[in-house]
Amino acid sequence: MNLRYNSLAALSLICVAGLGLAATNHWDDEQEIKSEIKLADLPEAARASVTKTAPANSIQKITKETDGGVTAYEIEYTDAGVICFMDVSPAGDVLMTERVIGQDKLPAAVNAALKLGFPGATITDANIVVTTYYKVNVVIDGKTHEVKMDAAGNIEDEDDGENGSADDDADDDQDDIQDDGEDVGEEDGEEDGE
Repeated sequence: MNLRYNSLAALSLICVAGLGLAATNHWDDEQEIKSEIKLADLPEAARASVTKTAPANSIQKITKETDGGVTAYEIEYTDAGVICFMDVSPAGDVLMTERVIGQDKLPAAVNAALKLGFPGATITDANIVVTTYYKVNVVIDGKTHEVKMDAAGNIEDEDDGENGSADDDADDDQDDIQDDGEDVGEEDGEEDGE
């Protein structure tokens, strides 16, 4: 598992989800529907999963997000005074968890890579993000393909079935950052996460 790739993917999700809107329903440019709901409005399996992690009195906000016909729920809650997030599927599968941490809790390798890749930068906040996905091998026309999917059925990544796995592309993400820390993007003009 490539922690950096999964963390970047999860961070992207968090950034989009964290934009939160005051309106109850919202359509963004990608036709994603967001609406704030109450704990009682969660499907039973999702509610059971949420209350195992976040007691009802710690829940700050629940957002139902539907994108391309796939629904997930983002729960913002506090744990010992620390802001946390989790995404769950309607079936109660935990898709992602996020917890704010101090810079002193970052692994030494992360701090070293930040200093090297972003010299002079100041860390304003840090989060530990854990995503859940399933790696499935499928055979199409005699070629084996590795597909990574989340519990909601979204395809996270898939290989081309030829020279290696999807992890090879994710491992090359570090090569996309120049010595001065500037992101130069993907080949063919694609951005990360497309």
